[in-house]
Amino acid sequence: MSEEQGEQVEEERAVADDAVEASDASEESSEEELFSAQIREERVARFSESERQALVEALLYASGEPLTAKKIADACLLPKKEVLEILDSLSMRLSLEESGVELFSVGEKFQIRTKATFAPFIQQLRAARPKRLSQQALETLAIVAYRQPIVRADVEKIRGVDATPTLKTLIDRGFVKIVGHQESIGQPALFGTTSQFLEVFGLSSLGELPTLRDLHQLEVHEGQDEDQEEEVVHEDVCQPSA
Repeated sequence: MSEEQGEQVEEERAVADDAVEASDASEESSEEELFSAQIREERVARFSESERQALVEALLYASGEPLTAKKIADACLLPKKEVLEILDSLSMRLSLEESGVELFSVGEKFQIRTKATFAPFIQQLRAARPKRLSQQALETLAIVAYRQPIVRADVEKIRGVDATPTLKTLIDRGFVKIVGHQESIGQPALFGTTSQFLEVFGLSSLGELPTLRDLHQLEVHEGQDEDQEEEVVHEDVCQPSA
């Protein structure tokens, strides 16, 4: 065998060895993943009811973002039905005990968040003040929330001004999204609210929005209170001094 042929044989053997090692590593990786899942499943099977509830609570804490019951079930290897029962128990426990957090549902997702009572103290703790929406943005957001799905032209008819920059701001902030397109000339975009809108405003669904009648009654009630205050001030001013 020539020197060249010997070198070629060595190279072929090296390539073959590398392929075998890569195959073994792939099999070991798959076995480790399967073994890990088996360990988790066996461990969960030995958990008591309270430990399973603590597991779901830990997953919600670790996520920070709202999770569906299916995603929780996949993470802790439990049936979705059992996870829903655990979430009900967890919600009741956090609402009854003296806890700083509560279980909040956003549509079909769940999240552990601090209770509204402590919001002023948490805001004080934060270094930066949270960004606030302008009056124009709040008005536009309210229109979208109550009239969705709605096209930009209809928003502008109600507000009487160009809604393009405000809608862009609301989309950038995650409160509004394009939910479809109207079947008309040009197929304009239809806007609707997002799950983040529900989270920020403390709503589990759009059904919890106050009705327009409730808002009107609130405005009337506030107007009556202002009139009564003005009458009291007027009487005080008119009273002769002693």
